[in-house]
Amino acid sequence: MEDTLTFQSAIRYATGIYYPRIADAPTSAFIAARKVLSPGFYEPQPVSEHLPSSASQKPYRQQSLLTKQRTRLTRLKTRLMSKMPLLFFEAYQEKLSENPEYYGVCIIEGLCHINPGQRLGWIAQERAIQRENELRAQGW
Repeated sequence: MEDTLTFQSAIRYATGIYYPRIADAPTSAFIAARKVLSPGFYEPQPVSEHLPSSASQKPYRQQSLLTKQRTRLTRLKTRLMSKMPLLFFEAYQEKLSENPEYYGVCIIEGLCHINPGQRLGWIAQERAIQRENELRAQGW
């Protein structure tokens, strides 16, 4: 009953007309009462010209090959450390020797075509020796 009286008094305050029953009030009186009870509820909000977005507005910048390869190595190391920390070195060596150009590593000295400055080193030495022997057998 208290809400009805509050709303009825809001209608009277907003329109200046007393309605003995709320049902007799027109829709415009209800809208006016709602504006009195909840200011800002029905006012149109200004639309900003710059809509917020989750993506940044910066233009896409192509990463260099070296940056991509470093990122790939870092993600591979993180992924393998979380999956198999005890067998990390063996799995790391295997993955890198499967696709050395993708990761930008040089497993065989002197045969690096992509990035000769980045060498795998001691991690894949055994696999590199096997691969080198295979290439020598093929006539490289």
